[in-house]
Amino acid sequence: METIKVACWNIYFSDRLVKGNSVNPDGTQKQRASNVARIIEELDPDLLGIVECMPKKSLSVFLKASGLDYYDYLMEGTAKRHNVGLLYWPGAVKAEKLSFSGAKWKDLVGNDENPKTYAFSRKPLIVKVTPKSGNKNPFLLAVVHQKSKKTYTADEQEPYNNRKKIIAQGRRLRKILWGMLDKKVADRFMIIGDINDGPGFDQYEKSLVESGVEAHLGTVLEPETSLHSFTDLSSGGIPTHPFKPAAQIDHILYPHNFAHGSTKPKVKKNSGNVRTDLVSIKKNGKDRDSDHCPVEVTVLV
Repeated sequence: METIKVACWNIYFSDRLVKGNSVNPDGTQKQRASNVARIIEELDPDLLGIVECMPKKSLSVFLKASGLDYYDYLMEGTAKRHNVGLLYWPGAVKAEKLSFSGAKWKDLVGNDENPKTYAFSRKPLIVKVTPKSGNKNPFLLAVVHQKSKKTYTADEQEPYNNRKKIIAQGRRLRKILWGMLDKKVADRFMIIGDINDGPGFDQYEKSLVESGVEAHLGTVLEPETSLHSFTDLSSGGIPTHPFKPAAQIDHILYPHNFAHGSTKPKVKKNSGNVRTDLVSIKKNGKDRDSDHCPVEVTVLV
């Protein structure tokens, strides 16, 4: 059976792992860099989306110093920190970064009387992935890091505005990806990354009658475009919820044909996994590794 493993990990402030042209010599960060490299090696993914990704030069230094430079990488963003990146093993896949408009757009969210202007907090990385084995049918992979819910002022509207931004970004991403499918770039896609939203509606989302997760998944009113998630929340993982000392996890989402279609690539049944065994959240997770656990899924090709 020919497979590729897709994984995603929000590596807390990964830019701190590298200083100049070497792994950060600071004792704590040097140890964390070693832990992060070990975890990636144990994950052994063919594709690894990295959220809070360090810039290209630093990533190259980290991979070489850690013995992980058998991976190639793609990236969206040129910031000193918090880019979105993708490691890929060229022996398993061909990966091509796709261009699309990152321009601002207007959307009507919640009970606003008029549409407001929105922009991606961090432009998604969209990659066309072509497996080098199996039927070699391509699929699209979008690595995302949406707006944080964290507030920085006493403005009572800030929590609402943050959630509106997450919702608008989810809607926009769906439109972009379905548009690419309409243009026959591929016939299926997968979204991986940090949506910055957890299960259920919080007090603000109840007022908006929508959540960030729902905006990405779609609606039952349009079942042909609704997305699936592999994550079983009953296991105790809390997707990107920064307010409790629990295992924060990211999402892997995909349309119906990626899970139930008659052709490959297909998500392997019951292959989704939250790697709580690799990151010790209860033991100062962000100080030793990250405040997120990696997530993974196996794709049949």
